[in-house]
Parts: sequence; structure tokens; C-alpha cells
Amino acid sequence: MKATLKVKEDLLEVLGREPTDGELAETTNMSTSQLRKLIARGQASRNNMIKV
Repeated sequence: MKATLKVKEDLLEVLGREPTDGELAETTNMSTSQLRKLIARGQASRNNMIKV
């Protein structure tokens, strides 16, 4: 997940805007659905940590 966030930050600098899910997925060699699942798992993990 950290690597994906780093790529997202890099794309933000290069593009001058938030990258789309498609752009981020392509850059990380994932399908858009794989990327969205990864993001959802990361958000769920973060939410579980906050509850504790």
C-alpha cells in the first residue's frame, strides 16, 4: 500500500492533478479492480486501527 501511495504522490506531481484510478492502476501494473480492492483493504485496516 505504501508503494502505491508513493506512486500516487509522484503522479500528482507529474500530472499536476490527482491521478485517476486508471492512471494509477496502469502505473502500478494492476487492473483497476485490483487497485480498488487494495485501496478498500487499506482503508478497512486503517479504520480498524482507529477503532482500537
